[in-house]
Amino acid sequence: MKLKTLRAIALTGAIALTAACSPGTDGAKGAEGGDKPAESAPADSETGADNGGEGSADEGAASGREVPEECASLTLATGETYKGKDLAYCVTAALTSYGSGMMDMSGDELQGTVQYTYSPEYFFSVEGEANGSAIKLVYNNEGIWADQGNGWIKGDPESDDYEAQMLGMTAELYRVYANPSVTAAMIAGADTWTADANTEVRTTPAGDKIETIRIANSEPFTWNEIEVKEFVLWYGEGWVPVSSEATSGLPGFPAATVGQEFYELGSDIAIESPQ
Repeated sequence: MKLKTLRAIALTGAIALTAACSPGTDGAKGAEGGDKPAESAPADSETGADNGGEGSADEGAASGREVPEECASLTLATGETYKGKDLAYCVTAALTSYGSGMMDMSGDELQGTVQYTYSPEYFFSVEGEANGSAIKLVYNNEGIWADQGNGWIKGDPESDDYEAQMLGMTAELYRVYANPSVTAAMIAGADTWTADANTEVRTTPAGDKIETIRIANSEPFTWNEIEVKEFVLWYGEGWVPVSSEATSGLPGFPAATVGQEFYELGSDIAIESPQ
């Protein structure tokens, strides 16, 4: 496994998973270490975007999923402005409300198809490319594995083998950045977020057309030394997560853009260790 590939995996742990809003199942714990962010005043109208006739935007309604309590006080509508702390609490609950799903991830260093679950913790498998080379990843309660064409390697931070050691350290990154308080903290790092003036119809990898509200940070911000130029979130009616895209990087390094498209939300998925 090449060092550059390991860097891509680590970068994904630090940025891509956060951009995907990937908390565990403990619920959002707030943006600053425990207490939940302040809630905004209840909306005067029912939460949700208008359906423009391009297809149902509310996958949640179809699956029996209810709008998360953490989002109930925020109006999902064009032209809305949100406080970072309020939005953080909602975002960390919206994706986990389904328990599982799939996403297609695109980026400069790592892209592919991801299957994930949030029960009992955040686990995932990836099949895609890292720096132009095919790679597979599996992460669950037994550890992390990678296969770059020469068989599976299990991560072990205590190993004398460099590749296994680095992979094990990467697993620790995933554990840290899958924490809901970390996700909330990053979203809360921007003081305000603004919804576009018009809705946008997006097509998921499964072929579903969903009318969405595009929400982005009002101006660049820095969180935990990560410089975030733009962080965009697309939601369908009922705060259904559809897409996200983040352009960010560490000081002294070129900014990287990581995008995600969510689908098959709530589907039956099990992340099993390689045999």
